[in-house]
Amino acid sequence: MKLECIARFIEFEQHPEKGDAWLLARIDEYLEQVELVKEQAQRAEVYLKHLRECFPQKVLEQSTPRKA
Repeated sequence: MKLECIARFIEFEQHPEKGDAWLLARIDEYLEQVELVKEQAQRAEVYLKHLRECFPQKVLEQSTPRKA
């Protein structure tokens, strides 16, 4: 979680008059950001696995075993 997120939650604690709708909107924003990061990581994983599969078997056999 970014420092900005934590700061906004602290801001709400100090200024609850901002209201539940304000807090809920911030939470929804952060959930959207989490989904975006997960999608980007998944695309990166798929691409990296594809690249790894393109190596000749001989090279793969000589490499250090990858962690699962």
